[in-house]
Amino acid sequence: MLRENKWFYFASGGKAASIQELKLALNSMDPGTFSYHVNNQKNDFADWIEGVFNNHKLAEHLREVSEKEGMQIILEDYLKESSAEPKKASEKKAREIIIKSESEPEKTPRKTPGKNLSKRALKKIVRDTEQFIKSEKKRADKPIKTSGDLKQAARKEHPERSAHMRLIVKEFIYGFVLGLIFGIVLVGILFNLKPI
Repeated sequence: MLRENKWFYFASGGKAASIQELKLALNSMDPGTFSYHVNNQKNDFADWIEGVFNNHKLAEHLREVSEKEGMQIILEDYLKESSAEPKKASEKKAREIIIKSESEPEKTPRKTPGKNLSKRALKKIVRDTEQFIKSEKKRADKPIKTSGDLKQAARKEHPERSAHMRLIVKEFIYGFVLGLIFGIVLVGILFNLKPI
């Protein structure tokens, strides 16, 4: 609780001993009192919060606003956040305890992998690992296939599809050539027509 010499005394005769009381006083404050404390030359509320509560961030937000309603919203948001902080702190503490308990070493000794394996099983694991490494090296050393290689592979895998594609291309070329010839003949006929 603040000492009386730290309280905020309004020009209208009221007083506020906390940020909560300042917010409540703003709700019923007349425009004349508000403009006395907040105007182009000063912001007594921001100065009081910064000087008494050492809350530079809240004071800065209050200085950005020159309307009573804006200050009420800023103070309300601040009070909501500050009332939620103890809850957040207790949640954080609970999370730390859970994490700490999960990270503590277990009382029962852990089995080390491979400790109870026979020599034969270990050799098999080593052999399988070597084979895997060799196969991965071979796969990495293979050259990257070009589009021509992919086309040839597609023809080998699906010969009926490639034959069908060749037929479609041939039909297209024949149709194009026939259309071109027909067009040339028509143009020739049109230019050779003589008016009657």
